[in-house]
Amino acid sequence: MSGFSRSALGFALAATVALAVTLLAAPRDVAAADLNLQGDWKNVLPEPELLKIVDDSVKYLQDATKSTTELRTKAKPAENRAYVLLLCAQAGMSGDGDLAKKSGVLKDASITLAQAIKKQDLPAAKKQVETLAKFKSMKPDGEAKADAVDLAKAIPIENLMKEVTDTDKKLQEYKRLTAAAFTAQRKPEEIATASYKMAALTMAITAHVPENDPDPKEKDKEKQKMTKKLWLESTAEVRDATLEMASAAKAKKAADFKAAYAKMDSACTKCHDVFRKTE
Repeated sequence: MSGFSRSALGFALAATVALAVTLLAAPRDVAAADLNLQGDWKNVLPEPELLKIVDDSVKYLQDATKSTTELRTKAKPAENRAYVLLLCAQAGMSGDGDLAKKSGVLKDASITLAQAIKKQDLPAAKKQVETLAKFKSMKPDGEAKADAVDLAKAIPIENLMKEVTDTDKKLQEYKRLTAAAFTAQRKPEEIATASYKMAALTMAITAHVPENDPDPKEKDKEKQKMTKKLWLESTAEVRDATLEMASAAKAKKAADFKAAYAKMDSACTKCHDVFRKTE
């Protein structure tokens, strides 16, 4: 289990169980699954942070699509970055103004890019990355906003959890910084952006909520606890904690960041303790 923090592991194991429930259950309960589509994206991923994440992801993807060898070597992380861009598109489409009008391009390009990476289709991947690189300066085309995405269907659980794990590793590094290092030039902004990214990832985790509550006749007391309510409450607590982390970073308050990180870890563990991996 090396490389996993307790919080990231909790998410990963919980999501594994939810995925098994999804495969065995009836068609998706749209009202429950689409809660993430109506979420408060303006707070979860404000436009300035959204644009920073787009820039960072595009830079990585440009490197990953330089050659066939690079794409093969970086295939999984690159695919995950494409899904992060899809979260940015979801946030953008949920807002107003020019960002909302052009976020449909971001959505389409990120979905097509993820598919091209899976197929190791370098020309197709490069084409989408070129489109993504122009996103910030792109003029909105038309007045209509694109339709929101069902993140549970669009983002495979294994890709989501790998990105959660990688983001959590960065947050752990920030948690260990001294007060002086925490407030060093441009570091608070970097920490805040990573925190907002984790908040956005929780929106996709919310979308993977189990479709059904346990059968009332279930005799296993532990399985009786595996409710949609617990899943949604836990992911909401994680999201609140990550937004507290972002606020603490912007305020340059290292102690507050560490306290909020502890809240995030506790919420992850609460979910993990119930939705634990079974044979």
